[in-house]
Amino acid sequence: MSTEGIRRRLRRLSLTARLTIGAALWGGAVLAVTGLILVGLFRDHVERQFDATLHDHLIRLVAITQIDDSGAVRVQGQVAGARFTIPFSGWAWQIRQGGAIVAQSVSLGPMVPGVMEALQPPVDPGDGRVADYLAPGGIASRAETRTVTVRDGTDPLIFVVSMPQSDLAAAEAEFQRAVLIAFSALGLGLIVANFFLMRTALRPFAALLEKVASIRDGRREAPRPWPRELAPIADELDGLQAHIDRLVERARGEAADLAHAVKTPLSVLKQLAVKAPEAMALPMRRQVDRINTYLDRHLSRSRAAGTGHRRAEIAASARDIVTALGPEFEGKGLEVALDVPDDLVFHGDEADLYELLGNLVDNARKWARWQIQVSARTAEHGLVVEIGDDGPGVPEAERERIFARGQRLDEAAPGHGLGLTIVREIVQLYGGGVTIDASPLGGARVTLRIPGGRRPAEASRTPALRLIRRSEGRA
Repeated sequence: MSTEGIRRRLRRLSLTARLTIGAALWGGAVLAVTGLILVGLFRDHVERQFDATLHDHLIRLVAITQIDDSGAVRVQGQVAGARFTIPFSGWAWQIRQGGAIVAQSVSLGPMVPGVMEALQPPVDPGDGRVADYLAPGGIASRAETRTVTVRDGTDPLIFVVSMPQSDLAAAEAEFQRAVLIAFSALGLGLIVANFFLMRTALRPFAALLEKVASIRDGRREAPRPWPRELAPIADELDGLQAHIDRLVERARGEAADLAHAVKTPLSVLKQLAVKAPEAMALPMRRQVDRINTYLDRHLSRSRAAGTGHRRAEIAASARDIVTALGPEFEGKGLEVALDVPDDLVFHGDEADLYELLGNLVDNARKWARWQIQVSARTAEHGLVVEIGDDGPGVPEAERERIFARGQRLDEAAPGHGLGLTIVREIVQLYGGGVTIDASPLGGARVTLRIPGGRRPAEASRTPALRLIRRSEGRA
């Protein structure tokens, strides 16, 4: 992978992952350096301990060595430790005089002239110093030498005591394993603790994100305590929300004032059109009606844009609309079923919700034969509202075209072809969507995706409202 690709992947990492990885790398480096220092200190300590042991054995060997009247060297007693009796164990001692070996430990074998090997360092370290030796059998050893003058005219005695370097290496390896296990467990514990610490420390950012989402959705959150670093941001967001609400209210007021100012002259023009010649009256009324339609639509758009913290209950609005259209349903003998939980709320203006549901339910009334069903449920990002009927349905090729302004599948049907267009415009202003597909009842089904959710209360279903006024011939 290229360096740029690695950088792109790193930039996509979350803050928790970045901080955890950074802490793991830094902590790993600190633990590694600390471990090396501890191993080095332990090595020095062990070497001093072994050297002190060698020195004690050497002093013991000198103390128990005697020279009889004939000048022969005698070792009266034993050097402490059974290891000096194990053949080729690396633990050994020798006494040399005049270039000849006059006594040695059992571990070096029997005293056989011409066969015995001297414990000699590659380089003479000097009297009383510890150095590396090569013991008989090719055993890497560590030894100390001491020269002792016995009597005048007699060659001095050279005492050598050695130990295998493998003992020193084994002690170091055991300590290294202990350090590796302990530091690995410590490092893993630090990584896990750091991960949960970062998650806890960054949790207020999730709450801050929820606060931003509440501003977008028009919800008012209860005040909460914020960390000192985030409190200024939360205060600024509160100020921003209040500022947006003021701007929206001002814009709505200005739009309403403008509409009121324009509608009055339009009413006058409509009255004048009555007195105008017949050839001009009809075009004038049509243009006035069109202007009124545009004004109503743009007022709806101004209400929807920046809805603040308004709420509207889906179930209550749907019941009101069905009740208002009751005579129309009775005239056609339609059955209307509502399947809407009482606790579902629309995050927007109630007038917009009435316009959405009113247009769609009335449209279903025009085409339904026997049944209309209105249902609503929560979804991942809001609410899904469905209005279906058992009418002729909408051909798949025409499902997008009928959203165009003024388009109608049946020119004989009443209306101006603006209902679905207005529905789409309002829904899009709320960041939602609207689609048409086949209804399980057999006709068309319009699906709205709009912002909303549940009130904090136990959900309950609205009993189906049935208006049945069928004639005997259709029952």
